[in-house]
Amino acid sequence: MIDPVEFLTCAILLGLFAGIWLAVRECANAVMHGNRHWWKKAIYLAQQRGEYREFCKQLDEVSQLERMGCE
Repeated sequence: MIDPVEFLTCAILLGLFAGIWLAVRECANAVMHGNRHWWKKAIYLAQQRGEYREFCKQLDEVSQLERMGCE
């Protein structure tokens, strides 16, 4: 006889794997067929944030040098 706990565990695991498989498949389809280049946008925004941080750092260094009387 099959233990109900084992049956429930197997059913939950199968449902979990099926859900993960469908989610990954649908996300891949949306990216491939929806012309959504979210990864390119994310990389571009990360580069902009890095450049902005560097710009702010340079501004702070210049203002510190001006306060010290250097040019």
